[in-house]
Amino acid sequence: MRTTIVILAVFALAACESGPDRTPPPTADVVKWTASPEAAREAPDGGTLLDINLFAQVEGGWKLYSLTQGSGGPTRMTVKLADESPYELEGEVRGPPPMLEMDPNFSIKTETYTGAPSFQLTVKLPKEADRQKPVELKVRSQVCSETLCLPPRTTTLTVPADMATI
Repeated sequence: MRTTIVILAVFALAACESGPDRTPPPTADVVKWTASPEAAREAPDGGTLLDINLFAQVEGGWKLYSLTQGSGGPTRMTVKLADESPYELEGEVRGPPPMLEMDPNFSIKTETYTGAPSFQLTVKLPKEADRQKPVELKVRSQVCSETLCLPPRTTTLTVPADMATI
């Protein structure tokens, strides 16, 4: 009888560890980022403007803090170009309106995205730039569940610049 109880307890514990509501460990990648080039058009100075779509896939139970998240709480999302990039970010990164809610992790109202938000940005490729060098986007973001926050993380995404021909 005692052996049966121990075996049942082991199976119950294993089921709890692998259940769908289990919070991933702090090193888990709960946001998958992708980027794709869109339309290219001529810039007034003879260079090229390349529109890029940036997509996030946020796992269920997690929230990504917005581009406009205020200070005093979680790290807001930012998108920058690599330091050594010959390209320039043209204008602001655009995204969907965030959800506003009281956040139990920070005890303040926060702005978040869930599910599959998409963002748009424009990169200026100077006329003399070497288009063999890809556009490297540095996306810095932070995610939290209802009970756990992962540290802010920077993800590098590569977008071919040679597709930006007009």
